Amino acid sequence: MRVGIVGGGVTGLVAGYYLSKRGADVLIFEAEPEVGGLLRSYCAERGGYCIERFYHHIFRGDRGLIELIEELGLSNLLDWRKGSTGYHVGGRVYPLTTPGEILRFPHLTLLDKARLAALVLRSRICSLEDLDGIRARDLIERTGGKRLYRNFFEPLLRSKFGEKRGEVSAAWLFGRIRIRSDRSPGGEHLGYMRGGFQRLVDALADQIIAHGGAIHTDEPVTRILIDNGRVSGLESRKERYRFDRVISTVPPGVLREISGIDLGSFPYQGACCALFGMKKALMEGVYWLNIADDLPFGALIEHTNLFPVEWYGEHLLYVASYFQSEKDPLWQKSEKEVIRTFISGIKRLFPGFSEDDIRWWRVARTRYAGPIYSVGLREQIPPYRVENIGGLYLAGMFSMPNYPERSINGSIIAGKACCEALSNDNIADGEGD
Repeated sequence: MRVGIVGGGVTGLVAGYYLSKRGADVLIFEAEPEVGGLLRSYCAERGGYCIERFYHHIFRGDRGLIELIEELGLSNLLDWRKGSTGYHVGGRVYPLTTPGEILRFPHLTLLDKARLAALVLRSRICSLEDLDGIRARDLIERTGGKRLYRNFFEPLLRSKFGEKRGEVSAAWLFGRIRIRSDRSPGGEHLGYMRGGFQRLVDALADQIIAHGGAIHTDEPVTRILIDNGRVSGLESRKERYRFDRVISTVPPGVLREISGIDLGSFPYQGACCALFGMKKALMEGVYWLNIADDLPFGALIEHTNLFPVEWYGEHLLYVASYFQSEKDPLWQKSEKEVIRTFISGIKRLFPGFSEDDIRWWRVARTRYAGPIYSVGLREQIPPYRVENIGGLYLAGMFSMPNYPERSINGSIIAGKACCEALSNDNIADGEGD
């Protein structure tokens, strides 16, 4: 069986890994010069270490990711720490890591905090499926009050979804709370791989090649070939290829361009993420800082406030922002203009910040950072098998394991599940591997 996979991100690599292990002849097509998708890293330029272009970490509940790391013999690289969070409100950083710090947060009343605790508890027991048709804002205001929404949740939703924040479902909100509330009294348990997630990307690619598969980078697919209701191959800018099966892992908008298949209204948003190499830390002990002010970014993530600065020899700071339109300045501006905008915002938050503390910077941008989890999105999630086109399969950030929040873990589960669906169909057709 010859299988073509469109997209060399996490989902495509995982699907290629499991299919090639089973004896399939796999060929992965990646439009970028390197595989990895949103897990790609900057490597070799910065003192010999690799660091992700977009910030990443592991949650304790990411069983699919953790099991894959173990399966690839990389479990000795897993490192677990307690993350610290903060909220910048009214010109000051408030730590919000422990229950005591939350109780001392002055921008919520005692009643607000009691209602916040009730929301967290409810998120652990409710059915997320039942919340897909309810707006997050409506649920918060109904159960927690308008003050809790305005003073705590609304800035967070604005930084994550911008002008689309009013469309986000309560399923996303409760799913997010459920993940982030898995913590001890001392903080949230977060994991990372020593050497970075590039170690995982490289291991998957090496295994695919070792099992006879191939990976073509810098070769975007321009068309999925379909003959008489069945997939027959792929066409790139370089060549036409014949395949028995095809897996597409690209976002729905890209799939529409190369196949004509319309998955309906499946909105995505983009992301702009700057990474600074710093001479010294910006924030005192805070790993993740949410920001209430209206700034051109929604969060600061100081990677070396969670994982040892000794691993890198310098401090590493992410400045993260999302955008919902290609007309957004963060997509339209040059990288230098983006950096100037971000530095200006950092100075507003931390007046003592000096540009002299910056050793280097990089900017990563993508139009497809993940779905906007709007009301009713669950009903639009496509199955792995395309019903009316034989031999065509879909998996990615739009798949069910990535609902109601996308993650590395969800993409791994989706890639493996898609592989299972394809293999089962192959056996049912009497073709074997």
